[in-house]
Amino acid sequence: MRAAEPSDTGRAQDDESWSRTTSRREELELSLIAIVVGIIAGLGAVWFRATIWIFQEVFFGDNLNPGNVEFTLTPFSNLFDLLGAFGDLRYIAIPAVGGLVVGGIIHFTTPEVKGHGVPRVLESMLIRGGRINPLIALYKTVASSIAIASGGSLGREGPIVQIGSTAGSYFSRFIDSKHARTLVAAGAAGGDRGHVQRTPIGGDVRP
Repeated sequence: MRAAEPSDTGRAQDDESWSRTTSRREELELSLIAIVVGIIAGLGAVWFRATIWIFQEVFFGDNLNPGNVEFTLTPFSNLFDLLGAFGDLRYIAIPAVGGLVVGGIIHFTTPEVKGHGVPRVLESMLIRGGRINPLIALYKTVASSIAIASGGSLGREGPIVQIGSTAGSYFSRFIDSKHARTLVAAGAAGGDRGHVQRTPIGGDVRP
């Protein structure tokens, strides 16, 4: 067997050094992007709550608080007051109106908006490598906000997880695709942390 020549040893050392440098640079890029994703996902959760409040003002004003939002409800020209002549039927009519609007959004945009957000996120990670259409975050925010604000029977956690995951998927395009699922998970955790624990900036510290 031919002994390794000095030039061979030098090339091997250079290759190893380049590999370590690349690995460190890749880890740094992933960490920095994960921080950005955590911040955006956490703040997205706060924005989602604000959007629920906006639509709730449109549907109910300060009469009811079906979304359990913490923002101050103010007297506002709303659908509940406009339908005053219908009496208690308003409690049925307004959720029905909200459901019709949400159905229209799903029909004219994408079925990805339909249902609980978490299964959709898991599907994207297992089948599509973590790739999620960025517009889904917009559609999901509007549709879920309308459903909750109008009195629909659903929670906020699923939509928030899907919104945060979409942020992670979007930023994964700037690094190696093998890290896409990691950033999707970071976005999901950041969004959930911003909503459940109400620490939106905490999403970047512990994504």
